[in-house]
Amino acid sequence: MSIYGDDLLPLNLERVSTYPLTSRPSKVSLNDFARPIEETSSIEDFLASLPNILGVQSLHSVAAQMRRAKQLGKPIIWGLGGHVIKVGLAPVIIDLMRRGFVTAIAANGAVLVHDAEIAKHSDAHW
Repeated sequence: MSIYGDDLLPLNLERVSTYPLTSRPSKVSLNDFARPIEETSSIEDFLASLPNILGVQSLHSVAAQMRRAKQLGKPIIWGLGGHVIKVGLAPVIIDLMRRGFVTAIAANGAVLVHDAEIAKHSDAHW
């Protein structure tokens, strides 16, 4: 008798089939893995060290489109939610604005609330 009750039976593995791992196609190979960077590396070096898959591909694509838009003198409009400000990314966004990578920001009310709260309760000057 099972400690889990009479209606819980062992798994039936008769119809389970296996195959070698080497025969399975994969989206990722060891060549895609991230590489450690040196202590003196730049942000460009860091981004280049990331695996060029999934979200990192999107990040590289967005960065390339932003560089292209800046070169063409086109506006770069960011859409933000409150967490971007809440977690402390305002100084980075301000720096990107100064460098011409943010022309305008479309934000929800939470952005304004978090920005006001941080401004009121800190002495940060970006």
